[in-house]
Amino acid sequence: MIYIATENIEKYRGDLVFDALEISFKVWDIFDSEKYVNLTDTKMISIDKLISTKNQLLDEDYLKGLKKDSRQNAFELMKKASLGEIPKREPLKITKDFHIIDGNATAQVLMLLSWKGKVPVEVIENIEI
Repeated sequence: MIYIATENIEKYRGDLVFDALEISFKVWDIFDSEKYVNLTDTKMISIDKLISTKNQLLDEDYLKGLKKDSRQNAFELMKKASLGEIPKREPLKITKDFHIIDGNATAQVLMLLSWKGKVPVEVIENIEI
């Protein structure tokens, strides 16, 4: 299994180039605070603790040229959410040992942007990777 985290994310960058000035670095400009409050097992976790297990560069449709890197799409959605153009993202879903279940592309974008803060997560207790 692959483990992508802040310390090795550059190895998985591919040809992505993000302009950090295009996105808000205020967590609640990107994530939905109301959903965070209303979900059952939520926490604020440092991005440095999260582990992504999905190598976006190995996505079959991406390799075939049928779609762009999903992290580029995640960045565009985060940018639109921070501008109030679309709804904000729900908290990332993780296992109790910090493996990302849902939100791999979002987390990897934040890692590539050198996000230094915490992100809202929902801990799913019954799932193991």
